[in-house]
Amino acid sequence: MPHPNSRYARVVVWAVVAIWLETYCWLVANTYWLCLAMPGDTGRLFGRWWKMAAGHGDKLFRDLVRSFGFNLDAWTAVLLLRRVRAVESSFGESVGAWKLQWLLFVGTLTSTVAAFLLTWINVAKGTNFPGQLQRPLVTDIFYFISSAIWFLCGFTFSYAFTTPCVLLKQEAKSLESAPLAEALWAARRLKVERAASMTTSFLTSLNFMGRAVCGIWSKQMPVPVWFFLDVLMWDFDDLANAISLAVLSGLLYQDRPPELQKPATLAENDCDLKDNCRSCDCCGGNEAEWQEKVHELASRSVGVLELVNFVQKLKEPSLMPSFVPEMSTTNDVVRQAIIPLSRRGDTGKGRNGCPGNDLHWPVFGVEDAWWLWDVQPETRIYDNTFSHLVASIVADAMSVATYSGIAAQLCSERLPEVVEDLEQLHRRSQYWICAFCINQHSCICSGFGAEPIFGTPQFDEWDTKRRDTVTGDVYPLCRCSHPKYFNSSPNECEMNKFDDMIHLLHCEIPDFILVASVDYYFQIFMRAWCVAELVEAETCGISSVMKIHSEELLDHYYNELSRLDVRACKASRAEDKAMILYRIRNVDAFNARLQWLIFGSQGLFKSWADAHQRAKMVGRIARRVQKRQAGNTGEYIVPVKSRYSGGSQGVSKIDEVLCRLRRGSSNVHTDGKKSRSSSSQWLPSSSESSCDSSSASL
Repeated sequence: MPHPNSRYARVVVWAVVAIWLETYCWLVANTYWLCLAMPGDTGRLFGRWWKMAAGHGDKLFRDLVRSFGFNLDAWTAVLLLRRVRAVESSFGESVGAWKLQWLLFVGTLTSTVAAFLLTWINVAKGTNFPGQLQRPLVTDIFYFISSAIWFLCGFTFSYAFTTPCVLLKQEAKSLESAPLAEALWAARRLKVERAASMTTSFLTSLNFMGRAVCGIWSKQMPVPVWFFLDVLMWDFDDLANAISLAVLSGLLYQDRPPELQKPATLAENDCDLKDNCRSCDCCGGNEAEWQEKVHELASRSVGVLELVNFVQKLKEPSLMPSFVPEMSTTNDVVRQAIIPLSRRGDTGKGRNGCPGNDLHWPVFGVEDAWWLWDVQPETRIYDNTFSHLVASIVADAMSVATYSGIAAQLCSERLPEVVEDLEQLHRRSQYWICAFCINQHSCICSGFGAEPIFGTPQFDEWDTKRRDTVTGDVYPLCRCSHPKYFNSSPNECEMNKFDDMIHLLHCEIPDFILVASVDYYFQIFMRAWCVAELVEAETCGISSVMKIHSEELLDHYYNELSRLDVRACKASRAEDKAMILYRIRNVDAFNARLQWLIFGSQGLFKSWADAHQRAKMVGRIARRVQKRQAGNTGEYIVPVKSRYSGGSQGVSKIDEVLCRLRRGSSNVHTDGKKSRSSSSQWLPSSSESSCDSSSASL
């Protein structure tokens, strides 16, 4: 089965190869012994031939085979132990891995001592034929001990996998849709792991027990019977170990993704969506002018390398003095970097794209363009960290599941390494990002929208959204003379053509996909217009991929995400939310589909995973449901190690800053850079922001 690089899979392959090598050695040695057991000159003739072919006689083969056998049992046990440790580390509670470790250590030690004693005694005696082997009683005692230890290992394996399995079965009764299927898949996987581990342990125990019994009764047992039992026990044990390792490793078999009640996409289920609502018809625009603007928007894109280089420029004090990678939001960057850089003279007719060496935007063609869904497309205000947005794009370009490690690199001095990795991988994908591909001078550059009544929660939110996250200062406004177009000018407005634009891109670009950059606190699923974009992508049948900060955060918000309901989303205007929900006829079906996008076969189970990775998945799922039962809602920020983070230090700095932001810390120090004083009133809000009352979907 084709699969990505896997260290665990490589170790399993070598273990299986070693098992078959041991079997071959037994075949050679046993053939020699059979020849010696043949009557008359025929046996001696074949015996001499095999002895010449072996080179050193049967002693070398016997010692080699015995050494192989006992060490391979230990090797198999260690691979099984690693799966238990993976479940335990992800589950967060002890399931007996330390007991298994000591049992396997003692069992391996006793079996090795037994093998050494048997080999030493027979080599010293000079015996060659199995019927002449001298079996001291102490060897059989060690065999009995090894058998008992392996028998205990089987029950310990059973306990290790049964504990989370029972929890998953109990929790499955209260789950629905994707979380239910996920829990059932994990429970089924634990059953398979338990059965395979117990089978391997009990067969090994039976092997040692049989050897001990045969050793005690060897003098009363005919040679052919002893020989047959000896070969049968070794070969059956080796065969069981090889099959168990190969199957459980994922090389020969992959568990089917959970299919329980998987809903059809909105494009497939015509009863879920009301398709008679086209953007142009709803807004009353002219068809020809409307489509011309749609094609213009679709022709814009930005490259992943240019985004990384832009982050590097932002770290220069001359471009955006208040920029702090760990804190500055996309809104900060749009207001203080993108808008000034994209301005051309007094007209503000900037070219859209990623900034080059000058103050204008180079234009990129639609070829190979991918669309990236930003965090807050409704109001043009983005309170997700800008470095996280770029990190999620880089993670998609590099096919990395989470972006926490890349974000740590972008925020540190290791940013050039990201550029090197992208260049080495030849990743030059293009993305459609509204912060770059919408002409901000045609909409929001000169204002912050209508000011709510002072003292109301709406005013506090509005005031927060017009201030820099780091300094707390009000954003400077652009004084360009470019006309501003909102819903009152449907043909010229660039913020109301999202549906038609992705329809066009989906038709023009093969394998066009949606990459959803999920914010740190998963507020993206509470934004009405973000949900609307998911609705439209589902309507078109566009494949969706979600990039999250870390698996730990997904586990932390599992309880909220498992009860996700689009009816609870927020919008600046009630009519916007009503229009979005109007397009979804079967809200429950859409909620189920959204959960499948987060948890289901398009997410967690999408790619191939080896046994070690699957064991971690199972442990994570069990921990999620355990926390859900306990109702744990406390703060949960865990550093994540990644090939891009160089350990957990880089990520923990980001987490520390974000944690302080939520608490309203007055001073934050990151990487030797002192941030401006920021009180809690300037902090990002988790609620929907408002910029202009006439802002539309894109």
